[in-house]
Amino acid sequence: MPIISFSFRLSFHNLLQIFGLTFTTFQENSTVNTGFSSYIFILSSLFQIFNPFISKVFGIIIRLFIDILYIFYYTSTILWMIIQFYPIPHKGVLPMRPTLYEIAQQAGVSISTVSRVLNNDKQKPASPATAEKVKQIARSLGYINDISFARTSAKSLACVLVSPSDSFNNYFFAQLLVGIQEESARLDYELKQTISTSNVDISPILSSLEKQNYDGIILLGRITQEVMNRFKQMGTNLIYAGLNSPNADIDEVICDAYTATTYATEYFIKCGFKSIGFLGTIPSDSANYINEHRFRAFCDTLSAHSFPLDMDYCRNIILTADQAYAAVNDLIEHKKLPEAIICADDYPAIGAISALHDHGYKIPQDISIIGLADIDIAQFISPRLTTVRVVKKELGEFAVKILDDRISGRHTSPIKVQFPCELVVRESSISLS
Repeated sequence: MPIISFSFRLSFHNLLQIFGLTFTTFQENSTVNTGFSSYIFILSSLFQIFNPFISKVFGIIIRLFIDILYIFYYTSTILWMIIQFYPIPHKGVLPMRPTLYEIAQQAGVSISTVSRVLNNDKQKPASPATAEKVKQIARSLGYINDISFARTSAKSLACVLVSPSDSFNNYFFAQLLVGIQEESARLDYELKQTISTSNVDISPILSSLEKQNYDGIILLGRITQEVMNRFKQMGTNLIYAGLNSPNADIDEVICDAYTATTYATEYFIKCGFKSIGFLGTIPSDSANYINEHRFRAFCDTLSAHSFPLDMDYCRNIILTADQAYAAVNDLIEHKKLPEAIICADDYPAIGAISALHDHGYKIPQDISIIGLADIDIAQFISPRLTTVRVVKKELGEFAVKILDDRISGRHTSPIKVQFPCELVVRESSISLS
């Protein structure tokens, strides 16, 4: 440092002379007319007078300036070396983003598989277990942690009401759908399609679904073996939610209609009735439904109690109020009205009560009626309807929960969840015993 300072121990007068010479030479050889060298020459002459004092002051200033520069140079050099060898973490500074290769190494899969999972490739999807594993590793490494990924990778569901005679206007299915919608939103699923096959050909719908590559499909309503086979061939995750188990080796959430009908039939037998009729779907070989068990439960319960089955008291109808209304009119016309009628749903029960009222029958004094479902209006009609209460919204909620469990790879064998049902006795029935 003293050597550096000594080199600057020139008088400021000498320095000005040097600059003055330089600029004079520049002026002589330049076509630019400037008076800067003349200005320097005047300053040089003035500094000859004050040379001793000025030289000493400026010499000190220059030495201090040079010393400060060297202090800054050495300090910054030392700090740079410290940072290079001992990185200092700073809040808010993100580490280097991990690569697809690192994620693939930890997941034990190929880079292309990682790419397909993170880009939500529907054409060549990875298995649910592999996809979930890759995403968990990507999250732990900080590769995915923003909302945009969640939006692009949102899992998609479809809900299909497969029975052609039912629709979401039915209170039971409407409530079941509410449960599906709410639980799908809670678990960050996108319910892309809600399809009713009421009065339409299901074949084009099935062909369209085969091309969509949904993460899961929820099936509702009565279904034939042929349609169930088509759904299973799609290779997607399936679950059935409703009252009648399809027994098709898929996940199920049910409130068993067989059990509910058994409760209703046993109740009327205990009430002491000698003739009991049935209004509802009576399966036939042509219908080929694999999950309509109410009439079978009615027959099995009568047989178990050695109670005679009279088909003259039974009518095969679609589960609507107007069909039941017409069926009761037919029973009355043919003088085949039983002492009690079991309706396979609350809507037919309401239609039956309306027809009986129109013909002057008193309920339950002349005839008892029981429904199945316990829809909201059942407790407000006159007389208030005796029925078997089944869960509705919860079926939809648990269907999505179990489907999510399967999609995430947490179970592979078919699961069946069965909710209990409950006999609710109101004013439309009476005991004769």
